[in-house]
Amino acid sequence: MNGLRKCVLSVVLISFAVFAAAQERGVGANREEVEGMMDAYILSKLQESLDLTDEQFGRMVVAQKKLQDTRSEYRRARMSVLRRLRQALRRDDAEDSELEPLLGELESLKGGFIVNEKARYADIDAILDIRQRARYRILETEIQRRLQQLMRRVRGQKNERPRPFS
Repeated sequence: MNGLRKCVLSVVLISFAVFAAAQERGVGANREEVEGMMDAYILSKLQESLDLTDEQFGRMVVAQKKLQDTRSEYRRARMSVLRRLRQALRRDDAEDSELEPLLGELESLKGGFIVNEKARYADIDAILDIRQRARYRILETEIQRRLQQLMRRVRGQKNERPRPFS
């Protein structure tokens, strides 16, 4: 299992190196890139923060990836529906019969996401003991806070870039 830990650490280091290089060039990272780095960071912190056995760590890598994929897929699908809603509303002739199915699709996506996310957490909880589950929830909250801070920084850098003259 040491090979798996080394692989995860390599991914983390490479992700942060790419992020740092992009920052130095003045190229901002998008949300998916930042989330990818945070996902790698979470994986690197799991073993240490939760005091996982090698067997638990291997299972957690898979379970955590499934949770991350579930969230990513939901975000992409939701943004797609919201984009279609915006496009429809920009037209003066958008009818209720066009908007209603899109709103229904949003609700359906949300309901499906809640069910899938709950299942992913159940998979994670089946791997961990009660103390590890508690530490996992705290770790996840702290990392989410860090992600939000990073996103604010990335957005701030995008807004600070000089704009070309019109």
